[in-house]
Amino acid sequence: MTCSVSKVRVCHVAMADLWAGAEVQLAILLRSLARRPDLEVSAILFNGGWLAGELENAGVPTLVIREAERNPMAIVRELRERFRRERIDVLHTHKYKDNMLSALASIGRGGPYQVRTIHGAREPFVGVAFRMNVYERQDSHDILGLRDLFVLPSLSEGIPLVLLEALALSRPVVATNVGGIPEVVEDGCCSGVLVPAGRPDELARGCLTVMDNPALAQRLGQAGRARVEDAFFADAMAEKVAQIYRTLVGPRENS
Repeated sequence: MTCSVSKVRVCHVAMADLWAGAEVQLAILLRSLARRPDLEVSAILFNGGWLAGELENAGVPTLVIREAERNPMAIVRELRERFRRERIDVLHTHKYKDNMLSALASIGRGGPYQVRTIHGAREPFVGVAFRMNVYERQDSHDILGLRDLFVLPSLSEGIPLVLLEALALSRPVVATNVGGIPEVVEDGCCSGVLVPAGRPDELARGCLTVMDNPALAQRLGQAGRARVEDAFFADAMAEKVAQIYRTLVGPRENS
C-alpha cells in the first residue's frame, strides 16, 4: 500500500480595490505558494482590480465577489458555502473587512483554521478621509538603484515592499523602528540603521552617519542584500508560510 501526503487546501480572502504594497506582496506570495506540491491554493477577492488579473495569470483559482451586488450577510453566506464545498483547511485573511466577514463565515464546528496577516495600517480608519493621486513610473526600479541612500521615515508600516526592493539593490537604509521594519533591518550597523519614529533629528543623524562613511554605506548595502536573499525572497517567504499551514493542520496521509 502506497501512502502520499495530502495537500493542504488554503484559501486567501482579500480586498482587491487597490494595487499597493500589500496587494503586490500578496500576489508574489500566492504565485510562490501555488507552485508548491503540498498546497492547493485558491483566492476570494472582494471587488476586482489588478490583483485579480495577477492571480489568474499565476494560475490561482480566483473568485471575485463584488460588494455592490451583495449585502454583507449575503457575502457571509456565500463564503460559508464555498468554505464547506471546497473543504478549505486554512483560511488566510489580510485586512479588517475580510477578517470580519471570513470569521463570521467560519463560525461552527469543522470550520477552517484561520491565519491573519497584519499589513501595518491601523484599521478601521477614523477621523480623516482623503484622496491620493498616484502616478505610476516605469523606471522606478532604476531610479531606486541610483540612490546613494534609502530613507524610510514611516510612522506605521507592515513590511514595506519598497524597503525590500532597496535592500535587494544593495542600497544602505535608514528607517524608523516601527511595525515590521525591524524584522527586515537589523540595527546596529548590521544591515541598516533604525531610528525612533517622529524624531527628525535622529533621522538626520542616522543619514549623516551613513553618508559621511562610504565604507559603512557599502557594508550596509551588502549586508542588506544578503538579508533579503536569506529571509525575504519569495520562495523563502512561501516556505515559512507553508510551515505555518502545515503546523496548524498537522500531518495527514492519503492511502
